Amino acid sequence: MIKSPYDGTGTGKVEYEDLEVFKDQHAPGAKLDSDKIQTDLLLDFGLALTAVADLGTTGSKKYSEGGWKTVQDGIKRYTAAMTGHMLKERFEDVDSDTKIPHAVATAWNSLARLQLMIQDNPEWVARLLKRTSTHSIVTPQKAPNHSDD
Repeated sequence: MIKSPYDGTGTGKVEYEDLEVFKDQHAPGAKLDSDKIQTDLLLDFGLALTAVADLGTTGSKKYSEGGWKTVQDGIKRYTAAMTGHMLKERFEDVDSDTKIPHAVATAWNSLARLQLMIQDNPEWVARLLKRTSTHSIVTPQKAPNHSDD
């Protein structure tokens, strides 16, 4: 929960949700996002996600960019690949073909599998879209020019 260091007592324990100004969505400074998914938490996994992107780049050069999305029986095949890399990691750290750690391939296959599972489930998609800030899922449009000249 976000706290303000300016609560008037010096304790810094006023919660924004308790302030009257944040209860009115039309009040200046109001932002009704307390129930939104905190997509910025993904930034905590910067190195791991970069490693997954590195493997994705290797795969798009080896096969085709975005081709993973149309693999026949994708969920089943990515589940098998994910578990295969998990098992191989017990005996070797690095995949002999890609020279990338099995842990990275496990994560990539897990994400591919999850993406396919979510996009094929309209209720799940609707739930996520409802709880995600629109600016984090839609490319923002250029703001109109409101100058008087």
